[in-house]
Amino acid sequence: MKTIAIFGDTRFELGTAFQRQRADGRPLEIHDFTRSGCDASEGLWILRQNREILLECDDVVLAFGLRDWAFDWAEVADEPYTCHEADVPMSDFLAAYRRMIWEIKGAGAHPILLTLPELDGSRYLSRVARELDAEAILDFLGGDEEILSRWQEDYSNMICLLAAESRCRLIDLRKALAAKGDPARFLAPNGLTLNEAGREILVEQIGALLAEKSLSRRVLTISSRMPGIAAAVPAI
Repeated sequence: MKTIAIFGDTRFELGTAFQRQRADGRPLEIHDFTRSGCDASEGLWILRQNREILLECDDVVLAFGLRDWAFDWAEVADEPYTCHEADVPMSDFLAAYRRMIWEIKGAGAHPILLTLPELDGSRYLSRVARELDAEAILDFLGGDEEILSRWQEDYSNMICLLAAESRCRLIDLRKALAAKGDPARFLAPNGLTLNEAGREILVEQIGALLAEKSLSRRVLTISSRMPGIAAAVPAI
């Protein structure tokens, strides 16, 4: 019996994906601590509140980033020409992830990280700006809605980097979706989360992960739009 804990954003629907693996006959005990909209900083707090569960786990999945890179769009719409910070700035995102990885390994479990599905900037902006001043938000973005996708990609790339430097296993959902063709066709209308077809690919990826017999580190290729990325990562 393999025991798995999941921490992160419920909108990934990882709990459901692992439940399907159990329904298909895999002997799994699943502890699902995900919350809707949970970011890495909140996730670290939740993980610390459940340290005793980590001692029982073989693997612990971390699934954050859907919200971390984004902004308080109502505040942005009200003051588009003011400096705004992401929900979890990159330095805080890295620190929280690293601390969670340290806590998991300290408990004798294996961390598993999950990359982000590629964002559809246009659809995402249409959804978040439905009851806000869309033009003001676009002004904040410098008139380039695709910058949203690039910001989100930076966080996904950092998850790859963290997996590589920490020698953690990685569910590279982003790569798996891209391999199937246009990633946007696997997204819900909000341009952020997975639709049914996307969730099927996630289930496939989890099945492949559970079938692995080795815990050895995978060779990771990081799509680097971020020169000097290693220098931006502080030591634990």
